[in-house]
Amino acid sequence: VAVPDAEALFAANTLPDAYRGLVALPEAWGDSGLRDEAGRDLPCQTLDGKRFALVEIPASAFATFRRAPAKNDAVERVQMPEPVLENDLVRYCFNAAGELVSAFDKECGREVLPRGGSGNRLMLNVDRPNFYDAWNIDPFCADEKLIRPERAEIGAVERGPAASQFRLKLFIGASLVEQTVRLMPGSRRLDFICRADWREEHRLLRVAFDAEIFADAGLYEIQYGCLRRPLHENTSWDKAKFEVSCQRYMDLSESHYGAALLNDCKYGCRIRRNTMTLSLLRSPRHPDAEADRGEQFFTYAFLPHREALPSSCVMAEAGMLNRPPRVLAGFAGAVVAPFRADSPNVGLEVVKRAEKADAWILRLVERRGESGEVVLTLPPGRTFEVCETDLMEWEALRPCAVADGRVSLRLKPFEIKTIRVEEVPVQA
Repeated sequence: VAVPDAEALFAANTLPDAYRGLVALPEAWGDSGLRDEAGRDLPCQTLDGKRFALVEIPASAFATFRRAPAKNDAVERVQMPEPVLENDLVRYCFNAAGELVSAFDKECGREVLPRGGSGNRLMLNVDRPNFYDAWNIDPFCADEKLIRPERAEIGAVERGPAASQFRLKLFIGASLVEQTVRLMPGSRRLDFICRADWREEHRLLRVAFDAEIFADAGLYEIQYGCLRRPLHENTSWDKAKFEVSCQRYMDLSESHYGAALLNDCKYGCRIRRNTMTLSLLRSPRHPDAEADRGEQFFTYAFLPHREALPSSCVMAEAGMLNRPPRVLAGFAGAVVAPFRADSPNVGLEVVKRAEKADAWILRLVERRGESGEVVLTLPPGRTFEVCETDLMEWEALRPCAVADGRVSLRLKPFEIKTIRVEEVPVQA
């Protein structure tokens, strides 16, 4: 149980994958540092006026971090007309317009962008659909008048122990897009944390990234799976797929390498040949003449990765971008998650109370499109009856054998299993 402790942070990682990323420290701590449960000092840095620490939390687990004495962050600030962000894995180079012009994977010795290609390429199109102003994006929208940023203002590059970043202001149309471009050590994921002052009418804002990847289809995430869509427009059916809905990522992969574009709240995408495009903002006039005008916040990220999508880090990184740990400042505790699923491709996605019984409902999902086994660990020191049910939890399909507090299950590609766990009362 978490208990009050003014010198601690209590964090819960609800993802089925380990979390590695930044967490904010309490303002009252000032320039203090942070230590993990093993007593190791963690990288800390002040970013945009807030204090952050780079932490690691195991999958579906809780962790307590403690305040540490302040120390010198050794942050370097360099004014560069063409910024460069790099770590041991990658090097990203930008031009004076704020566009990504090189993404070199040091570990693989590979340039990810094609010759003459770019990323973080903002585009503003005229957007006047034939019907349903606020609902439709018509295929001819991409061929309408194209507006690019008129000018860019680039801030100093900050290099520190927890992250490297720079600030970017892009003036496009009547609007302003402010970005914090950030790269963390030990990661290939390049984040674009955006604030937009949106002042357009009948315009569609998109961002595009080119990638030197050769594939015949793009992959788009749906809940607990992904869609494949062709990269060409050879038939009328293919042409009709000019905008694809997805959730947290779209991906372009070869057999052993790929590139993904992640996002935290934008769901209109397209991949044509080797260009990934994400729709960011629209400005319809009907039925709400002021729809979405004003301040908007969103984040997208470019992620080159080793291996094809199923074996890559894309799903884990997309989860970390969208669901950071829940943090309680001023609390500490030694809490163990009641259930744990051990498998490289099966995730424990849901833990909740049953709707019509005094029991737990767990949902296990195969995420990579391949058959796999998972070992489900139950709370120790108690006896449980475990059975598989249908998705509605009403029908018990088959009992599950429990051995030493563990249940072994096998899932088919993209299968969802609903498991009911019910404690057996101890007989007096």
